Amino acid sequence: MRSVETAFLLLLAAFLAGFCALGLFYYDYSLALMRFPLLAAGGTLVVVIVQVVALRRGTAPMQVGATPAIAPGGERRRVREALLLLSVLPMVFLLGFPAGLAVYLLGVLRCAGETWGFSLAAAAASLGLSYGIFVKAMGVPLPLLPYWWPY
Repeated sequence: MRSVETAFLLLLAAFLAGFCALGLFYYDYSLALMRFPLLAAGGTLVVVIVQVVALRRGTAPMQVGATPAIAPGGERRRVREALLLLSVLPMVFLLGFPAGLAVYLLGVLRCAGETWGFSLAAAAASLGLSYGIFVKAMGVPLPLLPYWWPY
């Protein structure tokens, strides 16, 4: 299992590095535009490196609540979790980016057992940050309205 996790982490690192390099060198995006993606990718790469080193040393912590691969009902649980993760796509399609992301976060937090207060606060923070930072401050043209909404 550690080899699968290591392979996933290395693929994630290659994906992040590749897309940042694509934006910088192929599309020739300015450094000001790429600042946030580079910072996010850099932070994620640091976490990936720490995790790969921990896996190689055998000191990586087990996930809380992790189930063995052959646990009864494990396949059904994995499918449910995958569908929950992929539900962000229809939410963004149906509601637009900021609102869809906030509704998705609300649903995921409630399914994870968080309280209504915390879930609503996190969803509102997500809405405020994604709209305030990306749309207003950075001017990123995100799909604010749903795709099907008449413009």
